[in-house]
Amino acid sequence: MIENSGTSLRGMLEVQHESSVIQLRVDVSGFVHSWIERGREADVDVVWHPAGDGWADLPVVADLHGMSHPQKTRMLRLLASLNHPWPLHGSWCARAISAAGALGMHPLSNSLLNVWMNQRWPPLLEGRARSLLRMVQHRLTNTLVRERLSPDGRLWLGDLPGGLAPLATRRWLWLWKREPLEVLSGGDRLAPGIWLWQFDAQGHGSVVERRPPDAAGI
Repeated sequence: MIENSGTSLRGMLEVQHESSVIQLRVDVSGFVHSWIERGREADVDVVWHPAGDGWADLPVVADLHGMSHPQKTRMLRLLASLNHPWPLHGSWCARAISAAGALGMHPLSNSLLNVWMNQRWPPLLEGRARSLLRMVQHRLTNTLVRERLSPDGRLWLGDLPGGLAPLATRRWLWLWKREPLEVLSGGDRLAPGIWLWQFDAQGHGSVVERRPPDAAGI
């Protein structure tokens, strides 16, 4: 099954926004867009699609219209952390928003966005976020071995959820060699199986093929 994920979140938002139905991906970019849109219109419906590169199509200043000045300032600070070239950059809360988004954990991501925007830090939520960050960092560290690169130049991340593949690939490229790379990763809850990604030398990528678990190998 071939699926081209080249359609941007911005394009999907522009097409669907007038009907109060928006189409978003189950990743950090989709979750941040959802938080912004639901703050503007509480009963907006979201149609969720499988994750992509969650650090592509993040909101820009024009998407923050209608926010109060304090809210806009806080959101811009968050977006500066999410857009940083080094994965999982910034405060524990900004890093946890990235990690929860990469794993498709919408309720946790939404709670962390509320915490960030309200500037209140519940100890239990902080503890959960820091535990998640330790787990994600451990999984990413395990992907940095050269043996994961096959002789034909594909990076094997099949044991990693698809939403984490962009983070792992950026780290790999910065550690070893900056060049375009094909990556095989696991999927997510909406599209389990194996995903084939194409990344450029800077670590920006997209899914070019998704195959279910019972399909032949890519």
